[in-house]
Formats: sequence, C-alpha cells, structure tokens
Amino acid sequence: MVGGHGGDAADTGGLLSGGVNTSVPLGENARGVGGGGGSAGNIVAAGTVKKESDWLASQKHSKKKTRIIAIIVVLILLLAIAGGIAAGVILTKKKPSSKSSSDNSNSSNDSTDSNGKKTTTPTSSKDTGKWKDYLDNPALHKVFHGIDYTPLDAQYPECLHKPPTQAQVNIDVAIMSQLTTRVRLYGTDCNQAEMVLDGIKTTGVDMKIWLGIWLDYNATTNARSLVHMYDILDKYPASMFEGVVVGNEVLFREDMTASALSTVLKEVKTNLTAKGINLPIGTSDLGSNWDSSLASSVDVLMANIHPFFGGVAAENASTWTMSFYDTNNLPKAKAASIRGMISEVGWPTEGGTLQGSVAGVDELNTFLNDWVCQKNKDGTEYFWFSAFDEPWKVMYNEPGKEWEDKWGLLDANRKIKANVVIPSCN
Repeated sequence: MVGGHGGDAADTGGLLSGGVNTSVPLGENARGVGGGGGSAGNIVAAGTVKKESDWLASQKHSKKKTRIIAIIVVLILLLAIAGGIAAGVILTKKKPSSKSSSDNSNSSNDSTDSNGKKTTTPTSSKDTGKWKDYLDNPALHKVFHGIDYTPLDAQYPECLHKPPTQAQVNIDVAIMSQLTTRVRLYGTDCNQAEMVLDGIKTTGVDMKIWLGIWLDYNATTNARSLVHMYDILDKYPASMFEGVVVGNEVLFREDMTASALSTVLKEVKTNLTAKGINLPIGTSDLGSNWDSSLASSVDVLMANIHPFFGGVAAENASTWTMSFYDTNNLPKAKAASIRGMISEVGWPTEGGTLQGSVAGVDELNTFLNDWVCQKNKDGTEYFWFSAFDEPWKVMYNEPGKEWEDKWGLLDANRKIKANVVIPSCN
C-alpha cells in the first residue's frame, strides 16, 4: 500500500475444531514500499514442537532482500550526489512519453525528501475527463466494505522521476467507487493522498478514505510522514476521512518495538484531539502481532489476515479467516472496548501454490462468493486487498512463487481480469 518490507513473527497455539491453526502470523505487505505481503505458518498439534514454516523462512529471506535493496538505493543516491548533484538541487521529472504527456500538466506540489530537503513532485491538476469513460461498468458491483489502494507510480523515490498523475488517479477513483464507498491508503509520499482526495472531489463519487501514514525504522521518514499527515488533515475537510492508519506491519517487519509504536500512536491521538480533529486512529499489523498493550493505544484494531498464506484451500478460506480473527483479534478488541476490523484480506489470481493454497481466478471467485455477501450481512468490517495489480512488486517474485504483483481484482491497465466475477449480493 505505501507499504512494507520483510519481517517475521511466530506464535504457538491450539487448533480450531476444523484442524485450523489460529496462532500463525497472518498479514500482507512483506514486499516493499507501497504494499504487498502475506503470512502463514505450520499447524501445531498438541505435544509437538513447532517447526518453522516454509513461508516464515521465506519471509526472513524477503526481509534481508528488501533491506539489501534499500541499501543499494541509498548508495545509488549517494553516488549521484557525489557525482555532481549539489545540495538543495531539486530532482526533476523525466520528459513524459508522448503516450502519457496528455495526462500531465505543469503544476507541482512541494514536499520533503527522506533527508528533510525540499523537493518538488510534479503532479497533474488537469482533469481530462477520461474517468467518465470508466463509469457504469456492469462487471463491477459496490459490495466491498472497503478496498486497499496505492496509486500506480507512487513509490518514493522513483516517483520523483515518474510520478503518478491526477488523471490516472481520477480514473482509479471512478472505478473503485463502483466497488466500495471507502478506500484505505498506505502512505502520503508522492502526494498520493492529495491526489485521491482531489480525485474524489473531481469525480463527485461517494467515497471516504482511511489516511495511511508510512512508518519504518527511519526516524526521518517517520517525522516527514507525520508532518505531511497533519498538513493533509488541515487542508481537507474532516468529512472526507473515515480514519487514520498510522503504520502498516511495523511490528511484523521489526522496524519498531510495540512500545515505540504505541508512543507514536498516543502522540498522534493527542495532537489530533488538540487540533479538534475527531477521527479514529489505528495501526494495521499481522493478526498474531496484536496484544492488549497495543490495543489500548488505538481506537480500532486493524488485523491483516490472508488465508492464502495460511496454506488453506480456497473453499475453506472464508471460514479459516474468520476463525483466525475471532480467536486472535476480536477478543482483544472487545477487551479494550475498541472496534475491530480486518484491514487486509484477499487472494492472488496467479503465481503458484503454497501448501494447500492455489493462486488462481477460480480460487479467487470461490473466496469472493463465500466471503463478500456473508461478511456484509453479518457486519464485519474489512478491506479487500486489492483493487489493482501492482506491477512494481514483480521484483519480489521467486520461481514458483510469482504472485506478489497479482492481487488485484483488476489488472494494471484497469481492466477487470478475465473470468473474475464480483458478487452482486442482490
């Protein structure tokens, strides 16, 4: 979402009546800035020693790989500076291709880079009206409680050279408005939050956002994200927001301790109250990472739970997900007298198999049919991961495990995937 790096967690616990292990770490976003992720584990029978799952081992490898990628990016930037980029010089956007130039204008938004220096990220203020061509799609139904979303090209620092455009985001907003009335974001870099809010204004659709704030182990990044959050909340009316999500899978990646994260959450809550902003505050993490102390720091417990990474068959995914949530998360939310929700749940449409889970369209349809209408009926709050494929995540694919970039209901070209059937729920 702006999203995630790697991490690991492991718990032990009993089995549900159906042989389901409800104690394994489950979540999304083990992938890198912008979103992605997943979790799983091995079933533990009474009297046995828990063995590290194949998934968990891969996540440790993913964490190391992501950190290496981050180090390489930093080294490249440092080399560029040493090669003649003077301090304070603004990185400029490459000249757009003829294919995309019509979607860009000369406007820009000021922000700061990870070192606190002023930068200018080009954006588009021009409304081309193309979003109108994407309305009234009979294949789409407004049946999802919420949708997880990150605009294409919204990963920092790549967006300094190839930023998302307002025209593209307007199209995405128009499409998502036919699926849900609420969208969850993962960060504020590359002016993505402003673009989504402006897109809602331009299209006039019925939609609110959960504003996402990216946190990691970098104090400078965290400070920049929080300052940007306050600025956004000052500029846009509170009626456009449904809540604020401060951090995604921070504990899973081991970027911060639970104590440090709780301190940030409490400070945000205090500051928003002082500013007269009354919005629920949450942080999303693997379902198994929630404890009573963290729950006491938020207004809503947001658990990322992905049955695919639990290694279960699609026909058991809906039951498995709710069993995990009801066992691991709902009691903690009730004990803290706060709301509970599933902040990520979904299924990849291709890429391989993981134990009993098969990435495929048929499997996605099975899960959709078992989940969406029933969860709407029983009042479960959830965000479907995700609206669109995210092609930048292909870097995290591995042989036989090539699903990282294939979690969207629609492909990267904003077309609903072949044979995907979204329930109408009457």
